[in-house]
Amino acid sequence: MSRTQVSIYVVCGLLVADFVLFGYLPARRQLDGLQKAISADTSAIQLSQSLRRQLPGLRLRLSQYQGRIEAYNKRIPIGLQMGQLVQELQGLMEGRLTGQQVVPSEPELLDGLYRTRIKVTCKGTLTDLFSFLRAISDLQRLILVQQLRLENDRSLSGNLEIEMELVVFHRAVG
Repeated sequence: MSRTQVSIYVVCGLLVADFVLFGYLPARRQLDGLQKAISADTSAIQLSQSLRRQLPGLRLRLSQYQGRIEAYNKRIPIGLQMGQLVQELQGLMEGRLTGQQVVPSEPELLDGLYRTRIKVTCKGTLTDLFSFLRAISDLQRLILVQQLRLENDRSLSGNLEIEMELVVFHRAVG
């Protein structure tokens, strides 16, 4: 082989090496990066489309929860209003339960709400008790029955001595 042929082969080899090293490989890396970016963008678009399809359902659930919160807030008044509540409880017991005694405790702060326990003792039949409890649940105020103790009277006539602990909640004024 002549020197000219060798130099042509060397120049061709250098051109191929130049093309591979400085043209093809960087372009290939750039193409791989673009394909990854396109894939990530496609995934993000699909995710946003699926989230967009879920949005009406989430709005509906949010409005339902807001309705529930408003209903609870209506049942948890601002300020204790204990005198009014005791009168309502005694009014509900009238004609149903006898020997009524309603004793509220001091309010306790619990998770941003004030909780007041009310000890109620009275006498009556089981039917009268259930009627009273149903009437409590119909009040505009959230009242929980924490404890309930029933004891037959000594004559076993169907009258019960009833002790219950009610819990009422209220929000702070201001």
